[in-house]
Amino acid sequence: MADRNDVTRWAESWIKLWNRGDVAGVLERYREDVRFESPVAEAITGSSLVEGKTALGRYLDLAIGECRALHFELDRVIWDPELNDLAIIYIAEIDGQRRRGCELVTFDASGQVMRGEACYGVQHDR
Repeated sequence: MADRNDVTRWAESWIKLWNRGDVAGVLERYREDVRFESPVAEAITGSSLVEGKTALGRYLDLAIGECRALHFELDRVIWDPELNDLAIIYIAEIDGQRRRGCELVTFDASGQVMRGEACYGVQHDR
């Protein structure tokens, strides 16, 4: 990722993939040995840590399968070019409930996600 414009486009595209329910498209952005952490993963799989692209795909399929309706709205991005860290801050509307979410991703030198963490806030009304 070269600059803020690149990561903003990346985040906008990531949001569009989620809104289409395109798990395969989301997974294309992740390395085979990705490490991903989420409190939702813990609730669904029993572990907050998901290791590897195949396991991440299984988890995401399960998570989406539990949703009747899902829509993400990009709020903003925070980019640290020295660490290749991107924070995607968004509003997640899932089955009529809105809450702020933040996806923290770290890119490798080729632009693939090597680490990710999903964080969720309280219910959000606006």
